[in-house]
Amino acid sequence: MKVDKIYRLESRIDWQDSLTLNNQFYTSKEEALQQLADFKEEIEEAYADYDGIEYGIHIVLQEIKLAGIEDIDCDAKEILLSEWVCDEKATEEQWDDMRRDGKEVDKSIQIGMWEDYDIN
Repeated sequence: MKVDKIYRLESRIDWQDSLTLNNQFYTSKEEALQQLADFKEEIEEAYADYDGIEYGIHIVLQEIKLAGIEDIDCDAKEILLSEWVCDEKATEEQWDDMRRDGKEVDKSIQIGMWEDYDIN
């Protein structure tokens, strides 16, 4: 079986700063996408000891052609898969619960979630 492209999941803080949690490459897009849920968990675990995941961090699927490239990172095609965003509904519900319990609402407390993008 000839492999023309390989794939890698990578998280990005912005388009220049990346966080590669593993250096796994996959021989098909489908195989890489099957690992997306586990990759999200790895990111959540990596940030668990800090103040949580930064809003705006996103996951890209890198598609790397194996012929005629000079630099994997520069020549890879990137497809946006998912982004960590504020879950406004869950955050409002938590704030409402705090109000009902007579607690002062700390607006810095927000709940995050992964927003997935359709790549088809």
